[in-house]
Amino acid sequence: MIAERLIDEMIRAASIVDERVRTIYDVITGVDADERLRTVILQRKITRERVEGVINRAIGEDILLVSRQRVELTDSTLGSTMMKLKLSRGSVHSDNVDFLSDCKYSAEALVVELRNRQGRGFADKLLQDLSLRVRTEWLESFDEISRTESEPFGQKLLELIRPRIRKSHENLPESLARYCRYQHLLGVLGILTEHCLVKWSNVPLEAQPD
Repeated sequence: MIAERLIDEMIRAASIVDERVRTIYDVITGVDADERLRTVILQRKITRERVEGVINRAIGEDILLVSRQRVELTDSTLGSTMMKLKLSRGSVHSDNVDFLSDCKYSAEALVVELRNRQGRGFADKLLQDLSLRVRTEWLESFDEISRTESEPFGQKLLELIRPRIRKSHENLPESLARYCRYQHLLGVLGILTEHCLVKWSNVPLEAQPD
C-alpha cells in the first residue's frame, strides 16, 4: 500500500545515524564536518519530489490501461452540451442527465487538480486508464441491451451500466482507488459521451427527431 511505502520512507529518513556517532569516525577519516551535516540534512529531508517518487513507483507496479482513442481534456471540451443532447435523445431521465453532468464536472476537476499536484503526465495516464475501464462496462452493457430492448433504451442502459461501474470502482487497485470515487467514474462516462466515444442509441444523432 502507498501509505506503508510513505511510512517506510520516513522511517529510513529518520533512522540515519546521528551526527554525534559519526564525529570520531569523521576525525579519523578526515571527512569535513560541515559537508557531513549537509549530507545528513538532505538525506533526512522529506521533499515533495521524494513523496511523489514513492507514490509514482507504487502506482507503476499496477499496469495502467491505455487506448488509441485518447480522451483529451482542454478548455474546449469541458462543457456538457453534447453529453446532454445524446442522453436526452436516448430518453435518459432529466434528473439523471443533471446528475451525470455534475459527475462529469467532478471528474474534470479531479484531473485538473491531479495535473497541478502530480503533473500532467500522471493525471492524463490515470484518465486514460479509467476511461478504458468505464468504456469496457459501457460496451458490454450496450451490446447486451441493444439485443433485447427496442429504441429508445438510454435509461435502461444507464441502469445497467451503473452497478457495473460501481463494481469496477470497488475492484480498482488501491493505488488508483485512492484518487477517485464511484461518482468520478460516472463522470468519466459523461466525458466519454461528450467526446462521442460512447453512445446511448443505435440511431445516429442526426437521424433522431428533435
